[in-house]
Amino acid sequence: MIKKIIAIAFLMSLVSNTSFANSLESLMKCAETKDSLVRLVCYDNVVKLLNKVESPSNINLASVQAVTKVNDPVAKVNHPVVNVNVQTKEEKFGSEHLASNSKNKNDDLKQVIFTVKSAKKVVHNKWKITFDNDQVWKQAGSGYIKLTAGDRVELSKGALSAIHLKKLGSKRSIRVRRTK
Repeated sequence: MIKKIIAIAFLMSLVSNTSFANSLESLMKCAETKDSLVRLVCYDNVVKLLNKVESPSNINLASVQAVTKVNDPVAKVNHPVVNVNVQTKEEKFGSEHLASNSKNKNDDLKQVIFTVKSAKKVVHNKWKITFDNDQVWKQAGSGYIKLTAGDRVELSKGALSAIHLKKLGSKRSIRVRRTK
């Protein structure tokens, strides 16, 4: 009984090693592609194929090449439309406070200067500030600062993802969080 189990395990390891070699070979074919978009599509197709396969023994190089169509001239001409949402560093500043972007840590910029579009006091006498780039920030700390529309303010990063807002020409600052 033990001999049968060992024999089956040995055969399974041989099959999985050859399928690993086949998938590695297909990835190498993708890497040889000059066009970056076609190369990316090739990588995506190989990964999709590997994810669809229930066991590694079902992978073979012919099916991977058929799915990826690396050598297909039509695939190189017909590129899919790629929508790229380009944001400036200023637009990304503080985006780690947004729930949907909590995975994106943006450590490039340490401080920015914005112009206040509107500022109003809300619950518990805290500021809700809208800048002229339509970002909305809310006071998080209990400090005091006087703000009016048209003021130029500096936002700078502090410890533990804190962001401090300071009116230019003033020494007072408050802690703020981005809400939009």
